[in-house]
Amino acid sequence: MKNRANQLFSISFVGLTLIAGSIANTAFARGPDLPITFNSGAITIDTLVKGYGSESSADQGHSISLDFDINTLGFAGEMTVNGIWDSTASDFKYRYGDRLTNENLRNGGDNLEIYDFSATHIGESVDTNLFYHVPRYHWGYEGDYFGLMRETTNMPDQDTWNEKAPAGIELIGKGELDGLKLVAGEEIYWGADPMVMLKQQFGESNQYTFIASSEVSGATKQRQFSLQGDFDLSDTATIKLGVLNAGDEHIGDVYYYELDDYVKTSNIDFKDTIALKARVTDNFSPSVQVYSEYNYAGLVADAGEHQEVWKTNIPYSSLGNKQTIEIGAQVTSGDWRIAPRLFKRINLADSMSEVAMALGNGQSIYRRTADSNHTGFVSPFSVRDNREAVSGELFFTYDPTPATFFYEWDNDVKEDAKLAFNIGVTQTDYSTKSDSAVWWDPQGWYWIDEGRPAADGLVTTIASKIVYNPSSSLRIVTNLEAGQQVPGAYTSADAGLKKSNFHSISTKVVHNSQHIYSFTYAKNKMGGYDEDKNFGIRYPEHIEISYERLLTGLSAESKVGIQAYKRTISEFSGADYSSGANSSMYEVRAYFTYAF
Repeated sequence: MKNRANQLFSISFVGLTLIAGSIANTAFARGPDLPITFNSGAITIDTLVKGYGSESSADQGHSISLDFDINTLGFAGEMTVNGIWDSTASDFKYRYGDRLTNENLRNGGDNLEIYDFSATHIGESVDTNLFYHVPRYHWGYEGDYFGLMRETTNMPDQDTWNEKAPAGIELIGKGELDGLKLVAGEEIYWGADPMVMLKQQFGESNQYTFIASSEVSGATKQRQFSLQGDFDLSDTATIKLGVLNAGDEHIGDVYYYELDDYVKTSNIDFKDTIALKARVTDNFSPSVQVYSEYNYAGLVADAGEHQEVWKTNIPYSSLGNKQTIEIGAQVTSGDWRIAPRLFKRINLADSMSEVAMALGNGQSIYRRTADSNHTGFVSPFSVRDNREAVSGELFFTYDPTPATFFYEWDNDVKEDAKLAFNIGVTQTDYSTKSDSAVWWDPQGWYWIDEGRPAADGLVTTIASKIVYNPSSSLRIVTNLEAGQQVPGAYTSADAGLKKSNFHSISTKVVHNSQHIYSFTYAKNKMGGYDEDKNFGIRYPEHIEISYERLLTGLSAESKVGIQAYKRTISEFSGADYSSGANSSMYEVRAYFTYAF
């Protein structure tokens, strides 16, 4: 199967341009008659005042966004161009526009850039989509059991780094080519290297799916192949089976492992690249569904992202080196839905003990690799977020109007029940430590830590979301969270990186679809960025207050607003502002957007 998959890749990659160029001339495109037509635009000006203690400063920003319709060469689509000639510099949040002052970002220093672009060509046998920084969804509903096509829909988070994923071309087969999709590009999902991914669904009802992906640049090209299918066990029960081959570029790599208090070496072989998955689901009645899942993943058999429709804080991981078992249920009673689940993960090769780490060979043994090159992550595998865990969870959901699904991504604006809410408790036992990791901060520096220790007791989180519509003109959405948090990295010399308690509340009030009030308060919570979690950066208090007024009388998208932030800083805040007059920081931003 593997040789056949490689042949498919070669044919697909070489034929990509040929297919796109041979689409019938009878294809049509929707849109205006001119090649490029101006659609709309928006100008934003803002002022920001910030300070630490008694020191303060202020700056201003000016930007413009222009939207165009595209209709040329048989393609119809749209494009947004952004221009910035001044940018305010926030110390609380990374924002779109920071590229003007941070040349480390994509298009750093550029006043003008294409923000997004998409276009479609409708053909007789193949539809062609061009995409650049527009939302794209996963293939979980199209047979992608291992999550190889990752979802990229969170544009605001990408904008903080001026990232431009996803970017590429998609071919969708029709008629005799029904079930075929081919996606290729520089970054087809956020974080992807240049690659090609092919999906072929087949069977009477497309119940079988073959997926193959391959990087197309670099000395070592990573590949993944998966084959999965759905089968009926009875009138009410189904089973999903899948096999994955990934990480074969590591075959032959040498790594360290422990046995009977000795550190030994071994090599990655083919069996370490295989993952197997099986999930049985039984609908005992219209109101009771029970499932169980088993997953075996070899040392380097890394999959894609875990796809979950329902809210969960179970510590899933895409990394290999594991066996997992999970059982759960969804029970509906009237307007209530109860969702319990139990999850256990063990490692095929345990993390390196502190005794083994102290045996010598410097930092390379921390990384389980016999290669002492510290310029990049060279270990064939490492126990990180896939470390052993036992987790239990129970979620209650009250939703009297299930047609507006409570866990839909846009439920905050669509929920039509007067009151809908959930509350869930998750407890996880991390009984073993993790290996060290190599990771980078935004400045491009790399760090090697000593691994995360075993958690001191259970890690508990309590989460709740409440949507309240007291009248047709008022909507209140509140998110509550409390419990323990564990940082992404650990060094034994810094006690601030241990498990800590936190709680937070975030509320948004929308009145008459024009007035938007927001409030957030967090106590001892870690910052929201990866480097915050890696360094264990947390703040004793963090407060956000904002008001936005939509100026619909002026134009549909015009608005004016004000945002205010305040933070208190401790020795675990990752900054030199932990004492005296600099024990807190604040920021106020006012903005106006005129859309035309």
